[in-house]
Amino acid sequence: MQTKMYSMNEPLSEVSSIRPSRRSSSIHRRKSSIAGHKVLYIPFRERLFIILAAVMQIIILGLLIAAAVTDVFEVDGTRAIKSGANLTAISKALNVEVTEGSKPFCYSLWGARKCGSSAFHSEKWYTDRGASHKGFPSAVTQTMMLGSAAFAVLAACYAFINIIGIIAVVYLQDYTAVLCAWSFSVWITILICWALSVGVYARAMTTMPSSTIEGRMVHVKDYCKFTTSFAITMTCFALHSFQFTFTVVYVRMFESRMKALVSEQKQLNTEKHSQPEE
Repeated sequence: MQTKMYSMNEPLSEVSSIRPSRRSSSIHRRKSSIAGHKVLYIPFRERLFIILAAVMQIIILGLLIAAAVTDVFEVDGTRAIKSGANLTAISKALNVEVTEGSKPFCYSLWGARKCGSSAFHSEKWYTDRGASHKGFPSAVTQTMMLGSAAFAVLAACYAFINIIGIIAVVYLQDYTAVLCAWSFSVWITILICWALSVGVYARAMTTMPSSTIEGRMVHVKDYCKFTTSFAITMTCFALHSFQFTFTVVYVRMFESRMKALVSEQKQLNTEKHSQPEE
């Protein structure tokens, strides 16, 4: 009777990686090939989520590079005149004129320059033309913007490493917890880059004295508006929330599958040792 019951239950183990059997379930016997390397079979859902995570990370990497080289703030000539922002020195250095309705120049993460330009100038370049702090309104502003630039570059490097990490984890079928932690570090680095730009825009320490109203301090937000780089950085942060979610889901599914495999193997070993010798 027991033999009959066993023969009836055994086929169920072929479609379940959790139910113990005297032989491993089909999903655990199957193999996947990655660049000629044999690994445990990767179910479709796991493949889907890790591919989504990888594709999303590649897109984010491209956007981070774009954010690092494009303009963050655009100067509004009308608002600059009304607020009394003293832009004389940097206007002369860039050979532009601040007038009503004009967009004379922009601030990138690396310094002031003509809007849409891909130019990057050294500190000496600005100093030789009579502008200080790389064209930023104060030394604090310069420090915060260069800090934002550093984190933008760091985020791009982390994103690239994360792409390599995804490939390595799938190839080795291990170190999934590290993959989660690294993905989260990319997310936090993007957030810091974005937060520093917001700080420059709004905080009082990044002000300059007004040239028209005595005693008034002019904020960056009084004469500038956010432009391309800031929008791209926000997009990167939003997209990376999806990337991190895909990574976490993949890791949870992978770990669940590994636990099922270990449990099944233990059961097989137990049954093997408990079988009476003929």
